[in-house]
Amino acid sequence: MSHYICLRRNCILNFNLSFIRNKDKINKTYSSFEDIFSYYLPGGLIVILMLCMCTEICLRWIFHNSILGIGEIVETSMVVITFASLAGIQKDKGHVRMNLLVEKLSKKKIGPVLENFSLIFIFVLCAVLLYPLTIYAIHLNQFNETTEFLNIPLWLVAIFMPLGFLFLCIRLVIQSLSEGKKLFKEIGNLDKSI
Repeated sequence: MSHYICLRRNCILNFNLSFIRNKDKINKTYSSFEDIFSYYLPGGLIVILMLCMCTEICLRWIFHNSILGIGEIVETSMVVITFASLAGIQKDKGHVRMNLLVEKLSKKKIGPVLENFSLIFIFVLCAVLLYPLTIYAIHLNQFNETTEFLNIPLWLVAIFMPLGFLFLCIRLVIQSLSEGKKLFKEIGNLDKSI
């Protein structure tokens, strides 16, 4: 019986070690998927919007007539651009935030605690918003809501809101674990110096 437990313990240990070895592969796969969703999709939409607006300006100038539904294309694209790029902006730390307090407190060793607390707070807020946004997208799908002129299904646009928050939540967990690791290293260094 004890031999079986020993074998089982080794099996669990080997599984855990194989997961740790595959962590980099999982991280690369997720990061590449996140890059497609957060950078390439919004970037491609920005290029398409730029071309649409240039065409709109040229048509108005030459023919004194505009493209029907260009406003709908811009409105729906802006929703996708905004919510799809949330995780990428968080990954690059490109968002506007108050760094003054964190920078001042980082010299006093409380900065990482404050940073981790803010990441956890934002995670909870996004996790709470994830459910009603998903329900909203499902509601739009059930009632076949579309735009006025082009009949673009609104659920296709609205699904990017919960997806954007989902990717942001995953990114916040990754960053919070990273900040937590830094925090525990600093606590370990403090214990060694005492």
